[in-house]
Amino acid sequence: MRLISLAIWLVLWLPQGGLLAAGLPDPTRPPHRHQMQGANAVPKGQGWQLTMTRVSAHDRIAVLNDRLVVVGDRVGGARVVAIKPSGVDLVQGGRRFTVKLSRPRVKRPSTVRQAER
Repeated sequence: MRLISLAIWLVLWLPQGGLLAAGLPDPTRPPHRHQMQGANAVPKGQGWQLTMTRVSAHDRIAVLNDRLVVVGDRVGGARVVAIKPSGVDLVQGGRRFTVKLSRPRVKRPSTVRQAER
């Protein structure tokens, strides 16, 4: 009887997170800054890719070359000096430049048919 109770408890408890979910990250939550630090070196010759920016009253962050950055961070030998809604300003070798968000590539714009009258 005790073994059956234990088996029922395990069957009901484990699927709700119990031991199996301990330590697993929630895939629906955005990564924390410290989780993205591993990709800090950008190979030479690789272009700059700005994926997103977030500018709010509390912070300014961007994802540049698959790395979450804030003002003052270094990425690929350049220093982040400003984060704007449309791009990120960098300084590298005394030269200041801006990496802008790219427009999504659309093979063919959708067409809207006007309703027949």
